[in-house]
Amino acid sequence: MLQTSVPLFAKYYLDASELVVSYITVASYVASFFAVLYMGLVLRRVKRTITFGLGLMSATIPLFALTKNVFTLVAVVTAINVGAGPIQPLLLTSAVLLSDERTRFRNIALYTSALSLSLILGPLYQASMLFVTRDNLLISMLAFTPFVVLGFLLFREVKLAESVTSGALPDMRFLKNRNFLIGIVANETYSIPFVALTTFGGITAKSVFGASYTQVEALFSCFFVTSFFTRIVISRIKIQREHLVTSSIALTLVGLFAIYLSQNLYELAAAFVLLGYPHGATYPVSASYIADSATKESLASANALSSFLFGVTTVLSVPLVGLAEEFLGLKQGFLLLEAPVVAMGITFFVLKRMM
Repeated sequence: MLQTSVPLFAKYYLDASELVVSYITVASYVASFFAVLYMGLVLRRVKRTITFGLGLMSATIPLFALTKNVFTLVAVVTAINVGAGPIQPLLLTSAVLLSDERTRFRNIALYTSALSLSLILGPLYQASMLFVTRDNLLISMLAFTPFVVLGFLLFREVKLAESVTSGALPDMRFLKNRNFLIGIVANETYSIPFVALTTFGGITAKSVFGASYTQVEALFSCFFVTSFFTRIVISRIKIQREHLVTSSIALTLVGLFAIYLSQNLYELAAAFVLLGYPHGATYPVSASYIADSATKESLASANALSSFLFGVTTVLSVPLVGLAEEFLGLKQGFLLLEAPVVAMGITFFVLKRMM
């Protein structure tokens, strides 16, 4: 909801330009990755941090109702992302800490499948709220508050030892392991297209093809359904990680070109489906390489650093994407993203050949 609805809220409720929308996205990711840096690399208290994040989100999501301009929107989104940022990498850490070496990749894939399932149900739930409220985007965003509150209450009951994730200083020896760098690069092959799609995909659908908010959420449902089934398949069928990265890069390039060529919502939906596959495959592959590089004691730090680097990529790239979307055109901006995908793909295979 935060990734796909905040850009729409800024654009159509507050009349922000594509460039300003990109700045709002950057502000949210800056807040997120500094929270990840502190809570994941310094504090490293998995359960306490997740509980704190869910509590902060529960308190701040309702503040969207008080947002009247871009500055208050930035303040609200920043506060929410301080809570939200560390949750995903630390939940991943929890999943791995409860695994042995034999079940690690399967459990990572299952965790990411559960994540994908939530990303299917989220847009479908929001689409139903939009339908009931006659396309009221604000109410559909506020309607997520009860679920975050429920998550906060339930996670307080989870029994998770802190001893394997706490210490005087973080163990950073994983930085010397080439698998960590390979995992980071694997994730980066798709990070910029993903952020561009969640930031400007809905705006493209609405501005270019006249889609309603409900139709925008349906498009993202197509995207996340594909991602979900991809993760289910790779959790059950043994496929070499390098082959998954290769196919992900190929479909990312095809999907971005399909957005550029799309002439109606159906063709745009097909592009979203194509781009759902690399979203499904890239994250578990990246997480698997990173898990191979770190001990259990340093895994929280490795996952936190991975999320931090993703945030850095976002901060550096989103304003450039925003400029391209505003001055070259919404569809043309997506076509330009093929260059960094190719560059990261080449880097990945060079690193693999050096092992």
